[in-house]
Amino acid sequence: MQIREALLDKYNELKIREIDLVLDKLKGYYRKNKQNPNGIVYLNENFDYYVQNGVLAEEIGHHETSHGNLLGAYKKSSKDHISKLKQEHRAKRFGYQLAIPLDKLINCYKEGL
Repeated sequence: MQIREALLDKYNELKIREIDLVLDKLKGYYRKNKQNPNGIVYLNENFDYYVQNGVLAEEIGHHETSHGNLLGAYKKSSKDHISKLKQEHRAKRFGYQLAIPLDKLINCYKEGL
């Protein structure tokens, strides 16, 4: 089973949409609201399958670890800049662990890959 299929199977309550985000320059984002109480992940359709898989893992990380609007996380002028960066970091770490579990990384090392 490929990573995307495994993630979609594990997080089947999430809606996934591929849309054109070229104007926003975003690879993807996660949103949870009244219309989507279980959350929805938007993936930029302008990126290939493998990039989208990494983005999907990170956005699932936001689903599991974050709250609020983090789109301004990298703007130092924001008063909650540090808090947003910490949430962004947590989501990325969670996503990395989903995409490349430690046991698979160890197996690759043992096999010399």
